Amino acid sequence: MAEKTLEEMRQAVAEIREKMAAAAREAGRDPAAVQLCAACKTRTAETVAASAALPIDVFGENHVQELCANFDAGAYCGKPSHFIGHLQTNKIKKVLGRASLIQSVDSEHLLNAIEKEAAKAGIVQNVLLEVNIGGEESKSGVSPEALWPLLDAAAAQEHIRVKGLMAIPPVNDDDAQNRRYLAAVHDLCGYGKCSLTAAIPILSAAGCDVCPVPTALFSAHTRYAVFTFHDTTDILSGYLDAWQKEDVELDGVYSGFLGSPDQVAIIQRLYREYPNALRLVDPVMGDAGEMYPTYTPELCEAMGALADGADVLMPNLTEASILTKRDYPGQDIDEATVNELLGALLELGAKNVVLKGIDHGDGKIVNYVASASTGVAGKIELAHEKLPYMIHGTGDAFASALCGAVMAGRGLAESAEIAGEFVRHAMVSTRNQPHFEDRGVSFELNLGELTDLVK
Repeated sequence: MAEKTLEEMRQAVAEIREKMAAAAREAGRDPAAVQLCAACKTRTAETVAASAALPIDVFGENHVQELCANFDAGAYCGKPSHFIGHLQTNKIKKVLGRASLIQSVDSEHLLNAIEKEAAKAGIVQNVLLEVNIGGEESKSGVSPEALWPLLDAAAAQEHIRVKGLMAIPPVNDDDAQNRRYLAAVHDLCGYGKCSLTAAIPILSAAGCDVCPVPTALFSAHTRYAVFTFHDTTDILSGYLDAWQKEDVELDGVYSGFLGSPDQVAIIQRLYREYPNALRLVDPVMGDAGEMYPTYTPELCEAMGALADGADVLMPNLTEASILTKRDYPGQDIDEATVNELLGALLELGAKNVVLKGIDHGDGKIVNYVASASTGVAGKIELAHEKLPYMIHGTGDAFASALCGAVMAGRGLAESAEIAGEFVRHAMVSTRNQPHFEDRGVSFELNLGELTDLVK
């Protein structure tokens, strides 16, 4: 989105202030006692500095590199800056001294790491403890039950001061208010059930209003010997411009296959324009140790940028190897290798990781779920019966079903379990279809499993 003019920002802040004041009065609070924190979200230092003249109390930064750049440039003009994103322990040094408040402390491990670095720097760091009040596995934060031990641990630190709690409430229980608008950023395939051909009906069955963003047009998927490929990069900016003019709203951005490295910027634009949207990333790049035919090392490198800040990152083993710059180890990997991969993926900045399709040769297909808030030690293993045949498009069906379940309010582990069983059942339904191995998974008969999530 283009940088807003000062007048546009002034009007937006005034409207927000008005809503804040009304909400405060309704709650019996003094509106003057409620502060407005503006999430900078990749805005330039010049835009941030211009907005400092407006009635904004605090500037919030999701990414460490942007906090450093804006702070060092004096963009906040003396106003406080808070760090509001997921904080990795290896970046604490850069945040200390720049962020007056860290809003996202969600583990004793992170607490101890902040204490250690704050002691070295000779400062006392103000923090908020993040609480996952809705028990949603797609969100960070400790459970309400685990809050008290974390508070006790914080109280024992000499260089940390707890200033309060940070929490995001779960979605409203009113189904009418819970209909989710989801941008599906994938390719469109004319023949063969995959990508948007699968994503749109699967997500729709789970209660999402799907807004497709076609990254490429294929005559058939790439398993076929003959196919055409059209990169849509040049048309996507205008496509999204039109969305802005129509005030399209999004609750999530679900990205998959990309047509070119430049399309990463398209997805990042969506992140900027819809800062509250869930970032659901299926880093479609390859399978069975090989990249897809239209992919290049440059495109794979660009895809890696989407891991940082992803609410859910869903690679298969090939894609996990590419993202972490490791050699493909084959499908049967031991627990130590699983842990190393999950840890490396979380270190890329993902809040949650679902590592898909691990085959240990025991008749099961295993998916692993890990969260930055609990670390690799807290990973969840989900096993599903392995069928004696393969079908194209199961990865897209799995990721789409998982995203649909998450958007329907299910926790991440439960969503991964739902998706795994949905795909298995769909594969059984597909077995008797002609040319099923190439044509793709016939999931239509099983969509009721997802519709049941929102009835």
